Amino acid sequence: MKIFNIKNYAICLVVTILFACLRILDPFFIETARLKGLDYYQNTQEKVKSENIAIIEIDEDSLDEYGQWPWKRDLIAQGIIKAYESGAQLVVVPILFAEKDRLGGDQELIELLNEAPVIIGQSASTKGKGDPVPRGLATIGESLDGWLFDYPEAIGPVKELGEVAAGVGMILTAPELDGVVRRMPLVIQIKGEAYPTIPLEVIRLFSGEQSYQAKVSEAGVEAIRVPGFDPIVTDENSRVWVNFKYEFDKVSFKDADWSAVQDKIAVIGITGEGLANTIATSTGISYGHEVNCHALQMIIDESRLVRPAEAKLLEVIITAAFCSLLIIGALFLSYKFSLILIVLSLAAGPIIGNILFNKHGWLIDYTWPFACIFVVWSCATFI
Repeated sequence: MKIFNIKNYAICLVVTILFACLRILDPFFIETARLKGLDYYQNTQEKVKSENIAIIEIDEDSLDEYGQWPWKRDLIAQGIIKAYESGAQLVVVPILFAEKDRLGGDQELIELLNEAPVIIGQSASTKGKGDPVPRGLATIGESLDGWLFDYPEAIGPVKELGEVAAGVGMILTAPELDGVVRRMPLVIQIKGEAYPTIPLEVIRLFSGEQSYQAKVSEAGVEAIRVPGFDPIVTDENSRVWVNFKYEFDKVSFKDADWSAVQDKIAVIGITGEGLANTIATSTGISYGHEVNCHALQMIIDESRLVRPAEAKLLEVIITAAFCSLLIIGALFLSYKFSLILIVLSLAAGPIIGNILFNKHGWLIDYTWPFACIFVVWSCATFI
């Protein structure tokens, strides 16, 4: 009888090992399930009102008021002036100005950018256009070669605008394999030059610095730092997990009252139908500029999400330990006790994951452990 039980235990142990190998290989369906599980944390957390960012929307009402897009750029300049007159600390315009204004409004915008600090946008691309503006990136440790997202070309602003703008940031998102945006690179590379995304460029402007620092190890990028600010921990490709818990004050570009932007960073973004860049995120559909706002606010208040480097190993080890206990329970103990064990084990993953997420911002996978524990227990119970 003892030999029979040892044989059965060995069979269940092999099933556990096979599941562990599957997690290490991390095929499409395992990774997709994990990412969807991580979305659960974001969708259940309490929303927080942003105290630092407000959005000025170029919406349908604004288009009805001022005419079809693109507008003459002196109108954009007037909007920037109005934002500052309404008390904005900084104005960010994540819009591409890759071609000269056919309506002749460039000069007014250039003159304004010479006088007021404004961050404008540029974008990575397969075909170059305009004059992309790089930004220095000093490395500490190993070389950056092969770690940053590398693009062949960029769409930059008109040269005259890029030269006078206080900052130029990449309008960029990096969807996961299921097409959902959960992470954002802080820095990318084009032809050997480093280009920051908009959230990082905003931080740089407030610090008064001209460049960035990257801490790099043999395993890739570990952190990006703007002198004067705490290092921002990233993954090996300089990406951060975006926390989508924020709500932002919003006004229409056509509104007379822009007091919502007082003492805040004012972001002028397009939301008009057919013009806006909509993106699938962990919490639903958002506009591209809103993703940048979430990332920026997260960096400002340090409400950062982290998937610890050792998380994968710990998940495998802890799950294997749970499986061993459940196998023993199913093979040697009563069905009632075994049933209590499996219920507690299955509930432990989401509960512990939620606690770690809410207290520390840790993103712990519970989907693979859940599947592994249930299948192994079912196998042991069947035997």
